Amino acid sequence: MVERRFTRWLIDLKYYKTKIGVKKWQPRYLICTYRCQKCDTVFTHPNLPIITSTRFGYGLMAWCVYHNIVGKQSMLGVHRGLQDIFNLNVGTANMYRFRSTLAKFYLGLNDEILAAILKMAVVHIDETPVKLRKTTGYVWVVSSSTEVCYIFRDTREGSFVHDLLGAYEGVLVSDFFTAYDSLDCQQQKTFLHYDGVPWNNNNAEHAVHHFAKLRQLTDGMFTRESLQQLLVLLTVIQTCEYRKVNPLRFLLSGERQLRGISDLGYSQGEGPIATESTPAESHI
Repeated sequence: MVERRFTRWLIDLKYYKTKIGVKKWQPRYLICTYRCQKCDTVFTHPNLPIITSTRFGYGLMAWCVYHNIVGKQSMLGVHRGLQDIFNLNVGTANMYRFRSTLAKFYLGLNDEILAAILKMAVVHIDETPVKLRKTTGYVWVVSSSTEVCYIFRDTREGSFVHDLLGAYEGVLVSDFFTAYDSLDCQQQKTFLHYDGVPWNNNNAEHAVHHFAKLRQLTDGMFTRESLQQLLVLLTVIQTCEYRKVNPLRFLLSGERQLRGISDLGYSQGEGPIATESTPAESHI
């Protein structure tokens, strides 16, 4: 049973399956809201990754987030690129809204990735300081060989480590920060106590280095909210990188579950991009 029908025009980017490129387009979506008469469930068709309240589409948002985080471009740099390549002026304020929108979209996946890491037999952990506008804090990185999660905390106090890893029963690979010493789990630092466990902490350190490069762009300009948004997206994108999945393709897929990353089966070695945007009723 149709409850509502409306049309929405968007300014978006279209990605060709043939990998010949990307173009600006203006899709028109005829969106219908239905209610099942048997179970009373409400659903929308077409099921777009994000039906935004703005006039900008999901493909455009993914482009901006990808070039900001993977390409390590400032938001002003990404904005300039949109103007030069596509003759699009979306406004710098909207650039930050795009990142906020996608961060909310992936909050559930962020939690799923962290839960998956804590079930692994080997977990790597590291931390690095970060400057906010009015204070400082720490970004903690928890990783396995296939997932990464970034977590912000105000201090480097060990209480956070106990809250996070107090029940962990695997092997923890870390540096010599004393907060780790009081944990009950097995630990490996630079000594080979456990077979099959890396002697180094490269998995976590690599993830820290990626954040450090992004930190150079905006260190001291973060708000708590903007940093949290960045870390959610960085968690998703770096997990794609660790699983050798093209991050842009994953963003464009609209997937919000961890298994969706592996299901894409797309190696970085195959090259970039992507899928077409969701078909519209018509476009110009």
